[in-house]
Amino acid sequence: MRWRPYNPHEGGACPVEPNTPIEPKYRGPADAAKGSRIAVAPAWRLDWTHDGSDDDIIGFREYRP
Repeated sequence: MRWRPYNPHEGGACPVEPNTPIEPKYRGPADAAKGSRIAVAPAWRLDWTHDGSDDDIIGFREYRP
């Protein structure tokens, strides 16, 4: 398993192909009241928009076996 470095993301459209497996980097800590965050998933499954919350994706990295 090899990970690439995090790429910055400032909101907007999904920056990769929809089925690309990624690990998102979130703006802030997880809120236990909201449940677990997605650690690794296909890009289409994530919310790439920004609203200023701790759940905004500010970086991502692709997984390539």
